[in-house]
Amino acid sequence: MPTTKALAATGNSLLTIYHALLSDPAAACTDLGTGHYDQRANTRRQARNHNRAIQRHGYKVTIQAIDPQTGELQPATG
Repeated sequence: MPTTKALAATGNSLLTIYHALLSDPAAACTDLGTGHYDQRANTRRQARNHNRAIQRHGYKVTIQAIDPQTGELQPATG
């Protein structure tokens, strides 16, 4: 049986999603596919591992994403 903490967290997540979808008429819910989050996690893990390997050789690395369509640097996020 789920705990009340898990139920409250799930309810809060659903309310956040409902609010976002209802407050913006142009918002749409899109299915990202079954492997979307696994793929993103694997990409981040690979980047982190490569970064650590380069740092072991005495270099400092700054990672910034690029736009796949244009190849331009994307703005840095928090």
